[in-house]
Amino acid sequence: MKAQNYYIIMKRVFLILVQVLFVVSLFFAVSCSKENGEEKPSPDLTLELLPSSLAFKAIGGAPQTVLITTNASSWTYSCEDSWITITITDNQLDITVEDNELGENTTRSAMVTVIAGDKNNLDKAKTESLIITQSGETEGPYSIGSIYYETGVAGIVYKVSANGLNGMIASLTETQTCWGPHENIVTGAIDLDDGMINMNAIKDIPDWESNYLAFKWCDDFNKADITGWYLPAKNELADIYAGFSGLSSFPGEEEDAPTKYAEARDQFNATLVQYGGMAMSTDSYWSSSQFNMFISHAWRLNFHNGYSSGYSNFAVTEGVRAVRAF
Repeated sequence: MKAQNYYIIMKRVFLILVQVLFVVSLFFAVSCSKENGEEKPSPDLTLELLPSSLAFKAIGGAPQTVLITTNASSWTYSCEDSWITITITDNQLDITVEDNELGENTTRSAMVTVIAGDKNNLDKAKTESLIITQSGETEGPYSIGSIYYETGVAGIVYKVSANGLNGMIASLTETQTCWGPHENIVTGAIDLDDGMINMNAIKDIPDWESNYLAFKWCDDFNKADITGWYLPAKNELADIYAGFSGLSSFPGEEEDAPTKYAEARDQFNATLVQYGGMAMSTDSYWSSSQFNMFISHAWRLNFHNGYSSGYSNFAVTEGVRAVRAF
């Protein structure tokens, strides 16, 4: 009888142990299922971006492409930055950026998130980040009317070499001031082609900074490690007129110039204003070239119709733009 009772008791203990083990195994099975299926993406889901970062110059340029490789049935992206335009073409992203108008040496960046799988449940999806940066600097080749931003130097291109890598820029801003004091003086600033020669001649005159204000204004662009700015000579001023009119060389005086070159001039000025500059005037601008027949006068150029034989007394107020080679 005792043996029979012992057998019954052991049978019940065994059945209880089996039930306990079943409950424990069921708990772990549910936990693993939750961990692998609901809180983490499938270990078999893959996503790769090639490349994983893009770099643009200040002027957007050509689109760049990112190849998307994934075994997911669908994928998409998200980006909150309005200066970036993204188009999906088959298994790639085609990306363009707007021109960076934030100013020279101002870099901006953004992140694009690519999502493979269920975009509405990121716990079940796989994501990768694409980093996009855009500098505030431009790069050649340049053309007439292009903005130039390199190593702290900013200007608008008005003359350029055949390969677009070298040329001349005018300052983004301008001023109205006199050439010099109202007096008869031989300054030595008589070069018609190279304003830097004239600038150096003026700098040899005592107290030039307080007397020759057009030169002083242009020289103020030379600061820190930046050099090379000066008041353009007579023929260099004609080159600015040409660039302003969308031309590669000075056309001479033309009475119909305001209408003939209206579209090119509007575009030139629109670019200046877009990048924080000042529109060119159609009034007269000072050159750095002294008029050798009347030593109290200097050459100027009318930007309305290209009248280039005009000259004026040093003390008259005219427009001033600085220029620099690149």
